[in-house]
Amino acid sequence: MLIKYIGFNVSLYMLKNSHLLFCLLFLGTIFVVGCQKADKQERQLENVIEFPSSLEVASKETGNLTPNLTPNVYNWWLDLDSENLNLWMAQLGHSNFSLKQLQEKYKALQVGFESIKQNNSPTLSASIGGDRKDGGRNSGLSRANSRKWFHDSGINTSWELDLWGELKAKRLAKEKSLMVLSEDINSLFLSLKGQLAKAYVQWVFQHEMIEMTKKQILLEEKALNVLEARFAQGRATSLDVLQQRELKLSRDRELPSLLKSKEEWQRQMALLLGKHKLKVKTQVFKIPKWKRLNEFNIKPQQLFKDRPDLRSRWFSLLEADQEWIAAKAARWPSLSLGFNLNGRNDSFSALPQSVISTISADLVAPIFDQNKKKTQIKQREFAQNELVFSLKELVINAIHEVENAYNGLGYIENIQSHLEEELVLSDKAYRESQYRYMNAQLDYINVLKQRSNLYLNEKKMIELNRNLWLTKIDLCMSLGWSGVKTGLKHAE
Repeated sequence: MLIKYIGFNVSLYMLKNSHLLFCLLFLGTIFVVGCQKADKQERQLENVIEFPSSLEVASKETGNLTPNLTPNVYNWWLDLDSENLNLWMAQLGHSNFSLKQLQEKYKALQVGFESIKQNNSPTLSASIGGDRKDGGRNSGLSRANSRKWFHDSGINTSWELDLWGELKAKRLAKEKSLMVLSEDINSLFLSLKGQLAKAYVQWVFQHEMIEMTKKQILLEEKALNVLEARFAQGRATSLDVLQQRELKLSRDRELPSLLKSKEEWQRQMALLLGKHKLKVKTQVFKIPKWKRLNEFNIKPQQLFKDRPDLRSRWFSLLEADQEWIAAKAARWPSLSLGFNLNGRNDSFSALPQSVISTISADLVAPIFDQNKKKTQIKQREFAQNELVFSLKELVINAIHEVENAYNGLGYIENIQSHLEEELVLSDKAYRESQYRYMNAQLDYINVLKQRSNLYLNEKKMIELNRNLWLTKIDLCMSLGWSGVKTGLKHAE
């Protein structure tokens, strides 16, 4: 085997021919490698977040909020008892364009992460080729031509040693960023479910208000006909007729705005589902009557397991930790090994072989670039602190969201119980005012007043029922109850 040369190459030109000095530097580098340890950091959740022992919620009854149910598989939208909503929820993960964009971004990042893992392994490349050279010579009266082929072949390999853990930290940082995006997808999926459920409740509420307004318009029209007949008989005044006509017109005026709102909420649901028009499977629209919740006993620590936005911020902090570790490791020299085998001859069977082993160390750049490295480390530390404070703030907001939603349900339930009693009294008062008016004991203005009170209380009852369901959706959102264990898996 013909060996052309064996030597060492370093990044400094002044050391190019000084093999002895290079060997000393190389041995010194190896000695430093053996004595130094890479900076490591492993955060624990309890050292970053101090959770309260319990939530500040009002106790109502003994029991659990969702007995015998696991939050991650509790499909809370089924409580609305809507065939349409159940169908749309099943389509949401496959049709929403915002969700599909994040899914594609996740796939691209996942492919990039796989390539990063492969970069940590030694690289190997091979080449083969050839060229032909023509030659000629004159000999007397004749001319002789010659053609000769030359062949080239080579094998190259290189490997960068991860002496300080920089490459590993960068790989873990990319892995954490992938987990961040995964949780962002789950968070978006959960938010879309809440938006769709809320839009559905508002849509059905508008439908109920339209139906109630239509019935009220018929009632006011019937009352107007009776008054006009009584006026013709001299048993009612013209003021009674005018007041009734005014009331009927005010009811007619309410209907167009309700129809407009219903169409807007329907378009909002269509947009969430990635459609231009929404197909409605059944025409039965009714918000179920509210059932009072039992006592709430979710632990604050449970929020971290169920809320994807909290997990996303936590993985962002872990990603920043790994970037800090990589910045610390970048202060030290790097070391890479390379091996080349090349040959060129006029036949493959007699290729001359060349072996070149190269050990190169980037020793000077980290030494003269220490200020820049220290600046990068400081920047990473500030980024870590920023994420810690951001995470703490997000946790407090999450706890407050749960408390506000649950206590809000309690307040609305109390209002509803009082309104139910008031509604009964309004109905009795309206019937009594009708009876007395027919017996000439009251003016018609009292009948109008009692009928308006009854209408307003019925309207408030529908609004309270809607608000209860909207607040329950807020509660499920604040708890992170998505109905599936991983929104990303469901979306795929």
